[in-house]
Amino acid sequence: HALAASRGDRERAVARLEADGHSGVAAIMSGASEAAGGITIPAAQSEELIALLRPRVTVRASGARTVPMPAGELRTARQSAGATAGYGAETSAIAESEMSFDAVDKSFKLLRALVPLSNSLLRHSSVAMAQHARDDLLKAMALREDLAFLRGDGANDTPKGLRNWALAANWRDGIAGTAAAAEAAVRWAVSTVEDANVGMVHPGWIMRASAKNWLASLRDDRGNPVFPSIDASGTLKGYPIRTTSQVPDNLGAEGDGTEITFADFDEVVIGDAMQIAIAASTEAAFVDANGETISAFQRDLTLMRAVSEHDLAPSHDEAIAGFTATGWSL
Repeated sequence: HALAASRGDRERAVARLEADGHSGVAAIMSGASEAAGGITIPAAQSEELIALLRPRVTVRASGARTVPMPAGELRTARQSAGATAGYGAETSAIAESEMSFDAVDKSFKLLRALVPLSNSLLRHSSVAMAQHARDDLLKAMALREDLAFLRGDGANDTPKGLRNWALAANWRDGIAGTAAAAEAAVRWAVSTVEDANVGMVHPGWIMRASAKNWLASLRDDRGNPVFPSIDASGTLKGYPIRTTSQVPDNLGAEGDGTEITFADFDEVVIGDAMQIAIAASTEAAFVDANGETISAFQRDLTLMRAVSEHDLAPSHDEAIAGFTATGWSL
């Protein structure tokens, strides 16, 4: 914002920031390298963006573990089968058994967003305009990551989401919109994960708000809530509910289907290859939606860019269960 207001003059931008009380930003700008053609937002502000991003993303907020992926790839060994034991006669041979292992691989998927801003707008506005642009980038990044972590199919350099990591036996389709069917499906999802000997360290639900509210409205034959804990504590079967509009509500032939996901999120691992990086430039160029290359310098624009690298994989696929329900809306 200071660079745009000073028409790219670093000395004037530093003086402007100092006068406005932003001495820390001014010091970083004074020592920053111009070789890349832009100014990187200071680390303190980047850390603030990370803090804002995580609560907005349901998978992260549900307790998914985050591990560093500094080389862009991460391979984790996983035990897929264990030893067995059995009884036998005193002199009989002991049956042999073997442990087996496989790997859970993660490699970074690149998530990016770019917003061009008019320098005239920045020059004649307050710093709130730059903050608004930053927050809009943040929202776009959060929503796209949320969608990928929930429903991504792993194609076209995208992460594979919970829906597609779930084993075929751990997912059911066509759950009807009745109290009896809903209660049975909810009980089945929890039992499926628990019966797989999952630790249930951070279990929870992810669904649309409309599905949550529909469940809260269900009544039994005596008029009592079927799931009273939803309104009382925001939980279902004792486990917290996270809601997001990224879960669709138009699935199935009738166009009224939605997905309900249950998982022990301690078993869900997110590999972060880098912290979210925000950069701004008045000299760079970009390719617009029509495929034309636009010069920011020629158009008097400031480009604000956000970049994040990450991937998701469960330690054990058995920790995820869910179902597709129809008619679960008010």
